Amino acid sequence: MKHALPPLLLLAVCACGSKDKEKEKGPTSVVTEENVNKAKEAIKPPMPAAEAKQKIVAILGEPTATDGESLIWAGVNGNECRELKLMVQRGEAIGTTSGMAHKIVESEFKKCEAHAAGK
Repeated sequence: MKHALPPLLLLAVCACGSKDKEKEKGPTSVVTEENVNKAKEAIKPPMPAAEAKQKIVAILGEPTATDGESLIWAGVNGNECRELKLMVQRGEAIGTTSGMAHKIVESEFKKCEAHAAGK
């Protein structure tokens, strides 16, 4: 006689396996702490904004949002949302700012999440 696992036990085993696979996937966005730091290191202001954008795009892809002339790259990875802003004035990249919002700080997370969605 074959022994079958009870349905609930089988479900528990399947659920545990899927959580482990989620952890293995890693970040879902390229806007990670490591890549944001690489992008910031690639920029040496003041420099032409087009050149600065090209360097960042090579690391983070296309910008997800804008703020006037400034460009924003944002991405959500689990409970964190990171963003990098290339500050631009009159066609010149004058600096960068970056930050991370945790889901616990709902207002900042939603703002970052909106930038990641292109809003």
